[in-house]
Amino acid sequence: GACYYQLGEFEKAYKYLNYSIGMNCNEFAEANALHFLSIIKFNHNEIDGAIQYAKRQIEISRKFNFFEYEALGYRLLGDIMFSKNRYKDAVDNYEKGVSLLEKIGEKLIYFSVCKKIINSYERMGETTKSNALYKKLYDEHIMHLEKEAHLKIEQIDIEYETERIKKEIDAEKQ
Repeated sequence: GACYYQLGEFEKAYKYLNYSIGMNCNEFAEANALHFLSIIKFNHNEIDGAIQYAKRQIEISRKFNFFEYEALGYRLLGDIMFSKNRYKDAVDNYEKGVSLLEKIGEKLIYFSVCKKIINSYERMGETTKSNALYKKLYDEHIMHLEKEAHLKIEQIDIEYETERIKKEIDAEKQ
């Protein structure tokens, strides 16, 4: 179902995702299926169905500590509220997701949800809040990039050291 979703074949995706839920699959697979189903419903403007799937996704994710999927559920609820011009409700849902994402350190989704909060603040005319969040987001993004750069440097150092050791072993064998 997720593959069909990625291919843009939403009818087939919907069919297989619903089928997988009916199989009493494991909770993680169910949360994953509910995630895609809620997006499909939202994209087809079936708001009530999207909300039901997202809330069920959040409930399962909370129960089994699937924090990323719980945050994604809140992000979708925020998107729904945003689409209905209910910006305060959107921010509330986005902030629930951000809180979870900060705990687990998932930066890419965190950055995208923060951008959605900024958009909501801007729609509400809360420029002071959006500017403060822009600064916080910028600072966190710079720190994230620095960490990524350090990790890459360490990876290159390890690869270099591994190659050097391999050459020494080959030389010793000869």
